[in-house]
Amino acid sequence: MNSSKSIYIALIQIAFGLLFGLMLFPSNVKSIVIIVTSIFVLINFFSSKNTFDKNYFLSNTFYFFVLLFTLLFSNNLDVAFLKIQTMLSLIVFPLIFSLLNNEAKKRLIKFKINYFWIYIISVVVYNTIPFLWFYSGIPNYSFLGMSYHLKNFIMNNIGKYGIHPIYMSMHCCIAVIFSIKVFLFIKKKYKKILLLILNLIIFFFLLIYARKGPIIALIITLIFFSYLEYRKYFKYNLILIFGLITLFSLIPTTRNRFLELSKMSTTTVDGSSSSNIRYTIYNNSIELIKNAPFLGYGIGDYQEELNKSYQKNAPILLEKKYNSHNQYLGFLLIGGVLLLVSFLSFYGKKIILAYKTNNTLLISILIFYGVTMLFENILERENGVIFFALFINFFSLKKAK
Repeated sequence: MNSSKSIYIALIQIAFGLLFGLMLFPSNVKSIVIIVTSIFVLINFFSSKNTFDKNYFLSNTFYFFVLLFTLLFSNNLDVAFLKIQTMLSLIVFPLIFSLLNNEAKKRLIKFKINYFWIYIISVVVYNTIPFLWFYSGIPNYSFLGMSYHLKNFIMNNIGKYGIHPIYMSMHCCIAVIFSIKVFLFIKKKYKKILLLILNLIIFFFLLIYARKGPIIALIITLIFFSYLEYRKYFKYNLILIFGLITLFSLIPTTRNRFLELSKMSTTTVDGSSSSNIRYTIYNNSIELIKNAPFLGYGIGDYQEELNKSYQKNAPILLEKKYNSHNQYLGFLLIGGVLLLVSFLSFYGKKIILAYKTNNTLLISILIFYGVTMLFENILERENGVIFFALFINFFSLKKAK
């Protein structure tokens, strides 16, 4: 390999390091990092005279083209193009990985553990700095009071770094999954101790955010991961996972959030629990789906249809213009059965490929996101779709020769 090609691949490696640390960048810079990465990949593609992997690209983006098809019957094109702009990662990252040559893929796989470290440390830094800043700046808050208000602080008071607590919880959970792989890979004791400390910090913030969806997804993922990766020690791992569940149940904030599930009802007044809000949203979404099951309402119009349904059945939900809070229901609303089936086909093929190649990390990520999408429209939010597209494509690299 000549020196220029080595430089291009080195730049790609650095760019991917930035991608794994992307949460530390403000929202207006994230897209710049992705664009720069794309430019490095394009330069390497043309300089190495690589062949574009069209099969990979089409198999990973077909459902996105089905989503684009719904533009044909969307009346509100301004909203439609804004939604598509947010979801562009679903086509950009498959394009990036379709352009990579085998040497670049091998280098990225080789640096995988380093990327995990970057992501884990980024999660800890992102949580710890606002926590310390808020706690030191408002001394009249007790520690518990500050912990309660931190969720609103990171969502509303840090400008372009702001993030909804449910997405921060997702980052914490994925950092835990990555940490398991890192812990089993590293040999030096001080690194293991450092990793354990970082994970204690991550669990601390998971307890603060107390988000049911990501916690449920994490527990289910850990069960499957333990069975697939360490079947011999599965029963011992189950004891550890049960201990984790016990920990969550002992903390009042997380326990109360889960107890909401036993008291779900349609919400008509302000102050309802998040479970009641979701229950009402799901009912409204399902009724709309019944009226347009095959093609949905289009990417530009489905939220307007939801708002009309809220106006009729639960006006209180109009205050925040809630989406379907379930990605599968969201796809049915956008493009009906056609879009949902195309997405599930893509997802199912990924799971089958990961299982056949014993790619337990890809399976874990697919399970985690698959469960999380039952509670949130992660592919319609920047903080969800970027990392979904990055991780799904990156961990598919294992099949590269």
